[in-house]
Amino acid sequence: MSSEQLVEFAWGLANSGYDFLWVVRPDLVKGENAVLPPDFTEEVGGRGLIASWCAQEEVLAHPAVGVFLTHSGWNSTLESLCSGVPMICWPFFAEQQTNCKYACTAAENKPHAVCIPYPAQGHINPMLKLAKLLHTHGFHITFVLTDYNYSRLSRSQGPAAVAGLPDFRFESIPDSLPRSSDDDDDATQDIPALCRSITVNFLSPFRSLLAKLNSAASPPVSCVVSDGVMTFTLDAAAELGLPEVLLWTASACGFVAYSHYRDLVDRGLVPLKVDWVAGLTEGFSLKDFPSFIRTTDPDDIMLNFLIRETSRAPAASAFVLNSFDELEHSAIAALQNNLLLPIYTVGSLSLLCGRIIPKGSPLRGIRGSLWKEDSDCLGWLDGRDPASVVYVNFGSITVMSSEQLVEFAWGWRTAATTFHVVVRPDLVKGEEAVLPPEFTEEVGGRGVDWRVWCAQGGSAGARRLSGRSFLTHSGWNSTPWRASASGCRLIAGRSCRAAETNCKYAWH
Repeated sequence: MSSEQLVEFAWGLANSGYDFLWVVRPDLVKGENAVLPPDFTEEVGGRGLIASWCAQEEVLAHPAVGVFLTHSGWNSTLESLCSGVPMICWPFFAEQQTNCKYACTAAENKPHAVCIPYPAQGHINPMLKLAKLLHTHGFHITFVLTDYNYSRLSRSQGPAAVAGLPDFRFESIPDSLPRSSDDDDDATQDIPALCRSITVNFLSPFRSLLAKLNSAASPPVSCVVSDGVMTFTLDAAAELGLPEVLLWTASACGFVAYSHYRDLVDRGLVPLKVDWVAGLTEGFSLKDFPSFIRTTDPDDIMLNFLIRETSRAPAASAFVLNSFDELEHSAIAALQNNLLLPIYTVGSLSLLCGRIIPKGSPLRGIRGSLWKEDSDCLGWLDGRDPASVVYVNFGSITVMSSEQLVEFAWGWRTAATTFHVVVRPDLVKGEEAVLPPEFTEEVGGRGVDWRVWCAQGGSAGARRLSGRSFLTHSGWNSTPWRASASGCRLIAGRSCRAAETNCKYAWH
């Protein structure tokens, strides 16, 4: 470039108000040295760094980098795309103008997936992982939370958590549930009330959100990726002629069991031995079905909600499972016979994200935890011998009585081993999770590490746990790969929902 162009770029950077790292090659200015005016250096002070060359891929992967002002060379374009860094393009010669035009046009024509999970932590996590994987394959993502969970995520992870990226945006819709000043703003909402509201109230605001997204400049919505129990979205997608994919975040065997709820009702819940359910392992009985079948009320909210949601699944364009064939072969085969639509097994989403998303990518900074995670637990684990710690976590929804919590605690004490225990603020229904003082005195320095919440992938993956045990509620996100991939043996509690089915299926 000319010296005049160099100076013009310099003042543009100075006036932008942003920190910058600028690579100025010695031969950047044709026929003379690349010299910047002294007043420019004084103006930017410590806000800018001038380098003669750098390791560009490492720089683009650094979380501090938010945008790349580039000449649109193809290597730079690809490296920026792979790192998820948006570009400001200033082409100079050769095919750089073509690259610039194509990059801008391709960005406008990206497929746009609207991803909406069921409003609970155990559903948000896998949907967020799938959304990240779609983003790595060129999708523009809109991730839809309820207003309540949007606020929780912002509080737990900081406002930047919902800022997203230019092509990975967060939106919210109301859940229409009443709130009072006495409500805990950091607890999972009442599940039956939430399911009732999903059925009655969610369609209209979701339809309005799709209209708002389509009225934006670009890109228009291409498809909807919805939780398998949020099938009201099928109606909104059909109105706009959009394909819709359902993500079933629980196990395939759980879906098979839920889909037979209607049969169980029609048969009067007898005989006790339910050996006619294709796809489930031999010996399944009523006690092994997801717990919502345990009701004497024909109008039970959860029973009818799940009958409705599973019966509507065949209307989707495709069905995605966070599982794989070798793990649930018979259940997946049964789904293929019954649903008659394309089924994609993409599990484990956790392992795929860890393998596919590059280290340093901005996508790794997008987190979905609705509780503030305690990162100190990994340091605590590092101070323990390998395979010496039992990890205890009852998931994001399970609640118990204070008596049950105390009983578990004394069980840990008599086990004569070290425990890493996650106790959510809302684990005990209606009161604080408090243990008797004599329990703390009894365990002494032997070690029970109490945490409000943690990054379970990091905890279960720690080598101090490898080969030891994971006391789990048998939720599908925790069972089986998060533990098995880390070498942890499972001690499975059957808390509620599909945990009974997961537990039974895992041991067969």
